[in-house]
Amino acid sequence: MSCNSVDKKDLTIIDNLQLGESISGYDSLRSNLNIETKDFYTKNILTEEDDPQSNTVSFPVTENFNFSQYRSSTNKLSHFGLLHPVVLSGTDNIVSLIVLLAHTEIPTLNTMDYYKRLPENLLTIKQLVASDIIKQVEDMYTSKYGKPTTSSSSSLFLNF
Repeated sequence: MSCNSVDKKDLTIIDNLQLGESISGYDSLRSNLNIETKDFYTKNILTEEDDPQSNTVSFPVTENFNFSQYRSSTNKLSHFGLLHPVVLSGTDNIVSLIVLLAHTEIPTLNTMDYYKRLPENLLTIKQLVASDIIKQVEDMYTSKYGKPTTSSSSSLFLNF
């Protein structure tokens, strides 16, 4: 894929990643840019029988959406963009980057007698994100790329 006629600035997206780069060099590029990969637990409530280690996902993350007014140190509420590159079929080139917005919190251990909070380094992830955050992200992208010519959205789970 040739991007020679496109300004490099226009291909630079989140955390200085660039579209058109080779997927084979993606991991070293993320490392050079200090983009961290985090492990998250996929369950919010764990029972004594659950093994948290078997319910994990790993993603490179961006903290660009971890706006201070929405963070909470009490339950480790933070917001991340989970990064997933998309490669053009038949090539080795990244043509887009899917950014899944999500928030973290400390999962709850459901025992027979009570609910107990688990250690702080054990974070669960959910894709429920407040509509105010989505609006802020939309404003960020609009300021960089301009208003979209077409738009679609879902209101499912956005009103909390």
